[in-house]
Amino acid sequence: GGYPKFKKRHSDDGFRYPQGFKIEEDNGRIFLPQIGYIRYRNSRKIEGIPKNVTVREEADGWYVSIQCEFELKPEISIPDIDTAVGIDMGVKRFLTLSDGNFINNLEEKLKPLENKIALLQRRIKHKVKGSNNIKKAYLKLTLLHKRKADIRNDFLHQVSTLLVKNHDVIVIE
Repeated sequence: GGYPKFKKRHSDDGFRYPQGFKIEEDNGRIFLPQIGYIRYRNSRKIEGIPKNVTVREEADGWYVSIQCEFELKPEISIPDIDTAVGIDMGVKRFLTLSDGNFINNLEEKLKPLENKIALLQRRIKHKVKGSNNIKKAYLKLTLLHKRKADIRNDFLHQVSTLLVKNHDVIVIE
């Protein structure tokens, strides 16, 4: 059998199909080889030719990512530079702009969530290992951690969109 190989806990939480899949967008289902047809919720219309499908498991379920190939028509134009801003990333403030504006950290949004996580971790400490109650508690904990990560990602997307929409040139420290 050979030497044992170390297998990290979450290393096999996803897999990819480079070919052999079929997507029925109007029926909301996808055919995966060796699995069969699976229903999925379509978040947006598929543009282009699907090249591969990635299926991954997260705390609250399974997610399908479809990678597509399509031709992008380049627009050749010289942009007018109206506004430029410099960004200083900080510890106390998330970032400070050169025009004097600043964006605070997420501490006040994440504080109640962190309190819930700490409380749940204290409760898990007293549960019997391997019991159904500890499994349910771990599931709640993973959902709270996922919500925390989702809040962080949403915040980063909002800040980056705000900066890109309002400034032509952005310089980072």
